[in-house]
Amino acid sequence: MTKVSWEHLRANQVRASLIGSLERMARRSVDLYLVHAPDAKVPLAETMGALEALWKEGRVGAIGVSNFSVEELEEAARHLSEAKIVVNQLRYNLLMREDVEPVQEYCRSHGILVEAYSPFARGILNGRYLDGKRVPREVRDVARRLFEPDLLPELLARGRALQELASDSKVPVSSIALHWIRKMGAAPVFGASRPEQVDSNLAAWSVRPPDRVLDRADRIARGERA
Repeated sequence: MTKVSWEHLRANQVRASLIGSLERMARRSVDLYLVHAPDAKVPLAETMGALEALWKEGRVGAIGVSNFSVEELEEAARHLSEAKIVVNQLRYNLLMREDVEPVQEYCRSHGILVEAYSPFARGILNGRYLDGKRVPREVRDVARRLFEPDLLPELLARGRALQELASDSKVPVSSIALHWIRKMGAAPVFGASRPEQVDSNLAAWSVRPPDRVLDRADRIARGERA
């Protein structure tokens, strides 16, 4: 899988970006090629036409998008004659999901897999920052809404309640975060900058909490106190 940046959505840029990625990976094709985000300045007709041409050439196994709304998905689909959109990557986790739910329902009814990025809410659902540790500026800049002063205290309170649930249930809170996404019909996607992070995330995935724990986590994350 690889992506084309929202800054490179003109037809020639879409092609050049893919060819560059294939050369770096020493591959002749890629299984999935995603649009990183829409750009209002570039017509979706141009971008999707370029993607479908690459698909027809066999350079792309499937077409996906990221951060697309229902309206953008519908418009993008109108500009594909044969290929289908198979993936929509969205920021989706226990603590930040209200904006995603309508898009997820659309994706479910149209056979589009939702891939959930930021499954740990930038570390909160790994237990980070729950002890009052300051959020680094670079993290705040990337995930502004998550760490805004009006929202952060409540999210941290819910994170602590989820951590307590995890402790009582004898499972890692990160396992709850990942398997809640699975239970909601999406596929978690995580990033890692160090090998030990990959190992830690895979270890969390290997522990499957009971559905009753995931259901309780869902209620806590929605703000229910009982």
